[in-house]
This record gives sequence, structure tokens and C-alpha cells, in this order.
Amino acid sequence: MTDLPWDAITKPVQGYIWRKCAEGVAHPFWWGKDSHGLPVLLFQLDQDHLADFKNARPRVNGLDIDMVSVDGGKYRGLIISLNKATDADLFHRLCLAIIQAAERVESETQAVQSVLNHLDRWREFLSLARKHLLSSDEIRGFFAEITVINVLVDDYGRPEQEVVAAWQGPLDKPQDFQFAVGYVEVKSIGGTTGDRVKISSEFQLDVSDRPLYLLAVELFEDNGSESGMSLNDLVRRSEARFSDETARLFRDRLLAGGYVERKEYDLPLFETGRVRCYDVRDGFPAITRADVPQGVTRVRYILDLNVAQTFLVPKIPIWGSGT
Repeated sequence: MTDLPWDAITKPVQGYIWRKCAEGVAHPFWWGKDSHGLPVLLFQLDQDHLADFKNARPRVNGLDIDMVSVDGGKYRGLIISLNKATDADLFHRLCLAIIQAAERVESETQAVQSVLNHLDRWREFLSLARKHLLSSDEIRGFFAEITVINVLVDDYGRPEQEVVAAWQGPLDKPQDFQFAVGYVEVKSIGGTTGDRVKISSEFQLDVSDRPLYLLAVELFEDNGSESGMSLNDLVRRSEARFSDETARLFRDRLLAGGYVERKEYDLPLFETGRVRCYDVRDGFPAITRADVPQGVTRVRYILDLNVAQTFLVPKIPIWGSGT
């Protein structure tokens, strides 16, 4: 894990010790630690928003959220305290998202409302995320898609912001990446499934307005590997390479897809093999809308990529050479 802002703050004997958040520009936020050594975030306020807070106070499991007096009553503050130190990494992600939400608006009143709204959305999300572990197929899918993000940046030279913004898989779009010039669908292969991939609908391999390419990422599970990576490892390494703006968008996509870092995702470890590229053009073995009788929908099927060898291409050509 990367260092958290609370790591550099000494535990006070009583009260809190504060350190200014560099991330808060339009509105002042402070990292804090209480006398139990637990992380705290404070939104410093000039005005009294207690009435609005009482009307919209969110209740998030694992957090204490309250309005407090600061600096002898000179300021008020919206304070968010974590109850369990083991959740500090997840709390840090929430705090960064809260600061980002406040930074999008100008007035203090709007910022307070944005923070409260964001906390309420997190309450709903965490309730689901803590109950639902990603399945083995979902873990492989996330790993393959994030691998492709890195491939598109490193091997194709695409701007990181463009690639992460085009990542639509966590938003339940038919294709995993939707660029202005074309679509990219990602599938993991290898292991017990061989070259067989699951197609989730008659829309996934059916587009007419832009070119579509299927990238098949070979993933081999080896929990004894010294060079293998878990999903948690890949998320951390990928996020660390991005600018702050892209990293925030990346985190938002992860959350939308139901991923929060959990020890359960420290395994399995994957070794990544080849990334094969298929041109999904006329004649590609797929079930599309035109093939489905009226009234039939949500078609799911298994595609054996061994029968699509003639559609293999060396690289996605939609960006041309050197662009």
C-alpha cells in the first residue's frame, strides 16, 4: 500500500492533531488523527450549516459524521471519523472523492451539500460492496480490462485520460472501451476456459457506426509465482502511474464496477501472456441483433476463438500510425 496521509501524524494524548490537505484548494480540508490513533477528515467551514446538516445527515456504517466547533468556536467543521483503523485505505479513497466533490462547486453551501450527497451515495455503495465479493470471472475480467488500459497507454501511446475515460465496462456498457473512433471489447482467456469466452448479449459484438476489435488477454493463474500479480497489485500499480485527475476517474470506475480493495483479492496471482487482437468485421462468428428473432433478448453464449483465427490482426488500427 502507498503511504496514507495519517501515517505522518502523531497520535495525540487527547483531542486531535491536524495537517492541511493539499488536495483542498477551493475549500479547506484537514487530515487528522484522534487520541485513539484513528483517521479523521475535517471540512473547515466559515458559516453555520447545522440546520442543513441535521436535515440531510447521512449515516454510514463504520463512520461518525458530525458538526463540531473548531479553534475555540472561530470556525465550524464537518468532521468524518473512521471507527476501524483496518479500513484506513478505503477511507482514504472516500476522503479523496469527498474533496473532489467539494472542489467542483464554488459556494460553501453547495460544497457542504455535495459532501453530504457523496457520503449518502457511499453508504449505499459500501452496503452492497461489503456484502458482494467479486466472482472469479469478475476478478479475471477486471484484471484483463486494467491490463488493456496499460497496453493502450504503453503500446499504443494513447493519453491516459482518454483511455480511462473510454473505459465503460464498469458502467455496464455493451463494449468495455468506447472511443470516438472505435470500440474495444476485452476478454480473458487461458486457464480452465482455454480460448473460449463468454459473450453477454447480442449487442456486445454488434456495432455498425464504428469499428470493433476484441482483445483477448491470456491470464494464467499461479499462486506460487514470484512475478505474478493479484487484482489488488494491478490496481495499485496502475493507479500510481496516473496523474491525480486520471487516478480519481480510475477510482470512480473501479467503484462503479463494485471493486473496493479487500484482502480477498490478494489472490489469485496472475501471469499475463499474449494479448491477441481480433477484427470483429462481417463474417466474425457472433450472434447479433439481426440473428435474434423478435421478442428474444439478453442472449448469452460461449465463443471459441479458435474458429476466429482468420480475423486476427497484429494491432488495433483505428488510430493509424504514430497518432
